[in-house]
Amino acid sequence: MSWSTANHEVIPGQEFLLPAGTMHPYLWAFLQSDGETFKESVDDYAGLRKNLAIAIERFHGRSVRGKAPTDEVKASRLRTWKPLFERAGLLMVNSRGVLEVSPFGHAVRDLFDDVTNRIAGANEHLAQWATTVLSRYPLLNPLEGPNGGNGLYPSDSDLLPFQAIWQAARQLGDRLHWEELNRGLMLIHHQRDLQGVIDSISEARRAGGESYFDDPKKWLGSTVAVEDGNQTRRRVTPWLSRASFGGLLAEDDEISGLWTLREDRISLIDDALREPICVPVEVRSDRASFVKWLSSPISRKRSGMPNEVDSELIRAGKEACRKFGHSTIICLSGMPGTGKSRLARMIADELTESDPYRSMEIQFHEGTSYEDFVEGFVPKPDGTGFQLTHKTLRTICRRASSDPQNRNYVLLIEEFTRANTHAVLGELLTYIEHRGRRFRYSLSQNEDSIPANLIVIATLNPRDRSATQLDSAIRRRMHYLDIAPSTAALVSMLEARVLPETLSRLSRWYERWSTSLPFGHGIFANAKDEEDLEDIWKGTCLRLLEDTFGEIDSIYAQAAEEFPCQSNS
Repeated sequence: MSWSTANHEVIPGQEFLLPAGTMHPYLWAFLQSDGETFKESVDDYAGLRKNLAIAIERFHGRSVRGKAPTDEVKASRLRTWKPLFERAGLLMVNSRGVLEVSPFGHAVRDLFDDVTNRIAGANEHLAQWATTVLSRYPLLNPLEGPNGGNGLYPSDSDLLPFQAIWQAARQLGDRLHWEELNRGLMLIHHQRDLQGVIDSISEARRAGGESYFDDPKKWLGSTVAVEDGNQTRRRVTPWLSRASFGGLLAEDDEISGLWTLREDRISLIDDALREPICVPVEVRSDRASFVKWLSSPISRKRSGMPNEVDSELIRAGKEACRKFGHSTIICLSGMPGTGKSRLARMIADELTESDPYRSMEIQFHEGTSYEDFVEGFVPKPDGTGFQLTHKTLRTICRRASSDPQNRNYVLLIEEFTRANTHAVLGELLTYIEHRGRRFRYSLSQNEDSIPANLIVIATLNPRDRSATQLDSAIRRRMHYLDIAPSTAALVSMLEARVLPETLSRLSRWYERWSTSLPFGHGIFANAKDEEDLEDIWKGTCLRLLEDTFGEIDSIYAQAAEEFPCQSNS
């Protein structure tokens, strides 16, 4: 019983990777050489030659007009190209023999870099969707059918084949040979057997040493999933092609037979491998239901339908983001239970058109650090050490800066003041108001900027001690939007659940005491009837009104006594 290879011999290759932009290597090298020496009298072109070597590597295999340069390009060739670019107004060589790129040259270079970054951003967006969907794909599903090539799949099969391929690659140096699929992974149907197969492949590689990849089947054993003569490889490799989403996540070397994960996609794959997947029973037998479930994580999601009260606050929040969100942190400030988090997500939905790729969320707490929020070291999957990984801030910045349409992206920070904000925010603290200004991250030393299309929304409780201790350096980089307790929101929330007279008494009580209570109207959100109101009052609200001795604090005593939804017992 092996993985299905039905019709694999007729499946054409698919290519989903958007091609990167191309510039003539000579032009790219000259435009990158601003400030480098160009002395014709002594043939001193070292800086230009270095950039040309980079260009040759970068644009290798892409068609260009004229003869493509090589590493051994003659000095006369460089002297030929220089006046051509000078006459185009792109650059000049000054009297000291130094290349100076003109404003027009800088504009050409920057525009090319911008296009390149946007294509890269579109590829990453597509890669995010691909890993999300492929990671959910089970071996046993109504699209593949029950036939596994040499027999029926076991009815209790729980293997996720693309996750299995990715996990094996991550533990085996980020690469797999197609024979390792044919003689290992494609023979199993259960998640419990995956690690054993990976360990067996690892042992075979150690036994084969340097010659292993010359003929892996010598070391992997004789049991195969597919044996079809010279057509065997064609029937196996479509599984790898699908796992790479047509070259978007991995590269296939036709000569060596090796399939290698793209370095810039590894963090997406690791995120997908960490996400627990449970395939509902009801979608396993119906093709339409299965496809709908498979892609549900990237469907446009909304944080609930806004009511009339919400709509006004959402409008105010969007307006604040439009006016101030490109240079400050938009802060939704209110008591617990006033709906800050819900409103923040609704505002994010409006700004991002409910695209989950364009918004990220993190909750701060006392243990949150720079390494949790910006970038930090995490263990490698193979246990050989640690690797520096982009965290929430760097990830959303990368997505926003490379968006082809320069659309809005949102970073939502919950419980903003619970962490040591100065230590956690790092570069965001200064450069949130200086968008586009370059800086270096403290750990990686990579250069970056906070993009203008990234809007940061934070929530906080203004009565928290940590909120009152925020210093002016942080406060002046925040624009506050007060989210007050709302009797109207309370009524809208409960009017279909409790009797009118009960709601009338509760709303009058709340209208009187709402500004002094340590909680908002949302504390009653889960009440389905009058009994629930009393249970919430006794089990939650009263605890929030107590002092350190467990007694009702004197400032809340009268409000507690007048609460209308409690029995006399």
